[in-house]
Amino acid sequence: SVFNGFEDLITGMYSDLNPDLLVTAKKGKTFEIAEVDLQKIKEIESVDFIAKTIEEKAVFDARDNKQTIGILKGVDDNFRMVTKLDSSLLEGRYAFKGPGDQSMAVLGSGMRNSLGIDINNPLAFINVYTVKKKRVGPFEQPFRKRLLYPAGTFYIEPEFNDNYIISSL
Repeated sequence: SVFNGFEDLITGMYSDLNPDLLVTAKKGKTFEIAEVDLQKIKEIESVDFIAKTIEEKAVFDARDNKQTIGILKGVDDNFRMVTKLDSSLLEGRYAFKGPGDQSMAVLGSGMRNSLGIDINNPLAFINVYTVKKKRVGPFEQPFRKRLLYPAGTFYIEPEFNDNYIISSL
């Protein structure tokens, strides 16, 4: 019974960020959505929602030169329907669009701590650097830079808390 309790605990923690069914690339990191027959998946009786996501390693840079490496997870609007992330919020809100179309993000509690982010500070922001996929010339920057504003903090499990920042696709 102790092992069953552990199994329930571990399954519960991981199901907050992962859906019941996950479709991944057979080879490589990504696949074209056109390669998947979404209509066929939607026709499966127990499938209520389909969410599209993508993950990429990134460098995150906040005020006071606090930097860390982690995973930027881009999600669509259905993500909250296939996971329980919004019920794992410690502070702030589950939001990916802010005033004036600002790109918002929900940070793992460990990422928030590493970057020294104050969720309640409207001037707080995070610079996100990802590697460009195409070849760049010797005088070009090899990274794409984006700006994210923190909307909330989640707490699920240390592996997710310490490594993930979730934003819109």
